[in-house]
Amino acid sequence: MHLINYYVTQIPLPKTAIEDASEQAPIIALVDKILAAKRADPAVDVSSWEREIDQHVYRLYGLTPEEIKIVEEGSK
Repeated sequence: MHLINYYVTQIPLPKTAIEDASEQAPIIALVDKILAAKRADPAVDVSSWEREIDQHVYRLYGLTPEEIKIVEEGSK
């Protein structure tokens, strides 16, 4: 996968996610947990932490339960 700057900059980010560190902190903490766990055991199941990150992101974007369902069904 290649991250091409033009396309990455087109991803809409909620203003609060960019400007408010308190919005970023819980996600950063979860990512740090996942990385540490994977370093210790690459086969470890981190899906519960990944779901927590998903919930934070859904909240940041203000998704409704119906929209969340669409997102989750589309990722299967």
